[in-house]
Amino acid sequence: MKPLFMIIALSIFSLSLHAEQVLVGLDEVTITTGISRKDYTLGMTLLLNEFLKKENIETVVTSYDNPARLMDDFKSGKINMIASNAINVIKYLPISSLKSGITGYKYNKSDNQTLLLITRSDNMRPLNELIKGVIATDGDKVADLYFRTLMLQNKTAESPNYLVLKNNQQSILKLYFKQADIALVDRGSFLVAVELNPSLNRELKIVKNIPLTLGTVCYTRKDMSPELHSKVIAMAKKINVTPRGKQLMQMFHAEKMDESSVNELDSVSALMGQYNELTQHKPNPTLGKKR
Repeated sequence: MKPLFMIIALSIFSLSLHAEQVLVGLDEVTITTGISRKDYTLGMTLLLNEFLKKENIETVVTSYDNPARLMDDFKSGKINMIASNAINVIKYLPISSLKSGITGYKYNKSDNQTLLLITRSDNMRPLNELIKGVIATDGDKVADLYFRTLMLQNKTAESPNYLVLKNNQQSILKLYFKQADIALVDRGSFLVAVELNPSLNRELKIVKNIPLTLGTVCYTRKDMSPELHSKVIAMAKKINVTPRGKQLMQMFHAEKMDESSVNELDSVSALMGQYNELTQHKPNPTLGKKR
């Protein structure tokens, strides 16, 4: 008969071989949260480990500087969760390979999935003139694609004059102090700015309100086990109910986390179709010039 300690050791080894893993790939080129790539990777690791370790789930987060390589590793199964932007996900991955993931936001998801084009209330120029001016933006790729499409629709040369800033709050302030003609921000950020400074509601006006999936999107592989997938989603939904969870969420400038639907890519996919039709299948756009 084998000694008891041998049986225990073999049992532990066997369990470790079958330990569930969440293997996350971050597209560092397209993450626009106003924090460093290193801190974003660390934050994601801490966030997932803090809540999944209780379920005996190991989390490994890898940062990629090449989106194509990230998508290849996702398709091959080397990673089973991806964090990128909607454009790269649609460009490189078949939608059929995706399952819902997690997303962070402030007030509600629709606010963070709505792009606003705002200007000053005293700016009376028509839209086709405004869009030729200085555009304050945090560099979001989907916002960039929208603005290029808007320029083409208005028969304006596709050459946005971007003032690229760290976050949406800075974009709003640049507009407020007349250092930009237009700002591209999500509605959630605008609501926060107005709450902190009510005068912004009088000094600024919304020109357009566009439902679009902005910022970083996160999805899992379609073949992730239902049990593991359920644990990841459950973890996301309960993060903000603990002090530790709230603290970690602050790293991502969010207050809540919830499940992200694959259908949330539809608005960006439609926008990409519009842009490609207007440019007769011109290659995907690059970020506008910086000031």
